[in-house]
Amino acid sequence: MHQKQPVLGKEDGKPVRLYEGLWDRGTHEALKSAVLARKAPWARHSNRDYLLTQVALCGLCHTRLYTQTSKYAPPRYTCTARNKGWRQAQHCRPAPLIRAYLLDAYVEEWFLRELGDGLIYETVYDPGNGIPERMAEIRASRERLRADREAGLYDAPDDAAWFRARYAALGGELAALEAEPQRAPGMVRRPTGETVADRWFRAPDVQARKEILIDFGVRVTLFPASAPVRWVPGFMHGPERDATAMR
Repeated sequence: MHQKQPVLGKEDGKPVRLYEGLWDRGTHEALKSAVLARKAPWARHSNRDYLLTQVALCGLCHTRLYTQTSKYAPPRYTCTARNKGWRQAQHCRPAPLIRAYLLDAYVEEWFLRELGDGLIYETVYDPGNGIPERMAEIRASRERLRADREAGLYDAPDDAAWFRARYAALGGELAALEAEPQRAPGMVRRPTGETVADRWFRAPDVQARKEILIDFGVRVTLFPASAPVRWVPGFMHGPERDATAMR
């Protein structure tokens, strides 16, 4: 810069660069996006080996199911709301009860059947192909050349010839860029190449699989053994689903 104006090269009329920049505009936006999108470290809901706590609900009072363990029986999912004296559970009898490994197997089979083949997408920043930025730079160079011409800087015959050649060259570059397809920078969704089943089977433990169920908004409702339907799987909708997605 000289007197707050960019210094132009004698050969091409473009601003003189003393050295290469550390990064271009696309890289800057990508770095900024990566920092803003960075999430806090993943917080596990618990370290206990139960897949459906916070996922399974009681079909009678609609409260969460809890695990019940004893020395003589395997872990079970059951509703404990009536025993705790909760008003909405006063008619919750008999409370739904099922062995945990049975309901876990049912829900896993249903989940993988419904979503296992689905591709997982990620949202990332695409810096584009840089054509809009290059076109803007060429237009700015032409504007500077025109301003200098109007100021009388290229009145000499040899300067006028250089001006015409340089201005025509910039125009040719601009026309060539305008003919190329442009890809503007921005956030895009793209497949990761991983399916839901891939992520499920690569999960290191039960709690990691529970996080997958919660991320997809899975809910399973359990009814007493005497009910016509024992359990009903599904997905959350509305405000509850939105709150889970923003977790």
